[in-house]
Amino acid sequence: MIAPDDGRVLGIHIPSPNAAEYVTEAALYIKYGKTLIDIVDTIHVLPTYSEALKPSAQAFPRPVEKISCCAE
Repeated sequence: MIAPDDGRVLGIHIPSPNAAEYVTEAALYIKYGKTLIDIVDTIHVLPTYSEALKPSAQAFPRPVEKISCCAE
């Protein structure tokens, strides 16, 4: 969920059996009032589950019908 006024991340849904891998990074974005741009600009360690937050953030503002299965 994104704040409409300033783009801050207010919440993140993580429907995954590996949610524990994502939740700490996601919680930091929420705690420190970060935006989607901040997520995209973050250097993500590779390979980890949390690196999936970047393409998710990049795809978020796009209409769902225009996102492929491999959005970048």
